[in-house]
Amino acid sequence: MIILDLDDTIFETKSMNPQIFDSAISIVKTYYQNTATEKIAAKVVNSLWSDPIDIAFKKYKTPTPVIENFFKALEEVDFQQLEIKPYDDYPEIKSLKHQKLLVTTGYTKLQNAKIKALQIASDFDRIYIDDPKSNPRIYKLGIFKQIMVETKKEAKDIWVIGDNPNSEIISGKKLGMRTIQRKTPKREKSEFADYLIESFEELKEIIQ
Repeated sequence: MIILDLDDTIFETKSMNPQIFDSAISIVKTYYQNTATEKIAAKVVNSLWSDPIDIAFKKYKTPTPVIENFFKALEEVDFQQLEIKPYDDYPEIKSLKHQKLLVTTGYTKLQNAKIKALQIASDFDRIYIDDPKSNPRIYKLGIFKQIMVETKKEAKDIWVIGDNPNSEIISGKKLGMRTIQRKTPKREKSEFADYLIESFEELKEIIQ
């Protein structure tokens, strides 16, 4: 069985058309422009594009009222305008005969919109979303444990593929799963990754 991450694994997060997020991003940007500097504001905005939302807010100690207003603005976004496509090597994933599950971290409405825009929902037996606003939140580690119970699969029979060493890669390794990290410019190779790949074309040889 294969568990795949979404952002920067199946598609490039920065490829999303940024203007549809302007209303939400401007709330955070304005706060840091007023309380810090333009440089800090730019760093926070960049982090929102490259990191999970909760990690970006935690890193820059974003106040709760600002976060709440950010999510309120996201609720009003028309995600029908989202224009994204999978990486060119994504067909290699579809060609694998293994059972495939998608586990992604992010705001549920946005993650579902990404999946719809990418037209990949039918490629997966199950889809799980680790929403930072979930209460209680079990994170990817908890979702992976849940998957093992639901599928009755042993950890050694599960491959985890993703880009983030601090999320799906470390979670999979903690449970004894086999981990494959997709190389991206912003991620260092994780000590918890059994393999590092640049293309899904490498998967057939590794997984077999």
